[in-house]
Amino acid sequence: MVLGGGVFLALGLIMLAFGLLLVMRTLRSLRSAVTITGTIVDFRGSEDIQRVVEFKTHEGNTVRWTETGGSRQQGRVGNDIPMKYNPAKPNQARIARTSDLSLGGSALSISGLGFAGLGLVLVIFGV
Repeated sequence: MVLGGGVFLALGLIMLAFGLLLVMRTLRSLRSAVTITGTIVDFRGSEDIQRVVEFKTHEGNTVRWTETGGSRQQGRVGNDIPMKYNPAKPNQARIARTSDLSLGGSALSISGLGFAGLGLVLVIFGV
């Protein structure tokens, strides 16, 4: 079982590393992000419904942004939605909700800790 524990430990450490990388990347992008309010103008897709949001940059340019990885319709056309965008690349926008901004990296990190912990226990106790 030590081999199985080693596999769990290695997998957990890899997951933890990638999760932390995602969290750090998100935090770095948020430091330079500008907060604005966008308006939902459309929904696209059949199974994975994606919101299409328009917002104006601080320079006055209108940007049309399409959500990636949407899983359900949230809101209605005409609803305002909080957004964050990179002033240097306005098309790199995100919905400004904590769950949307950090969920993936946090979940991967927590799962990695669980796998690594289980692997460590298996290796130490030879279960």
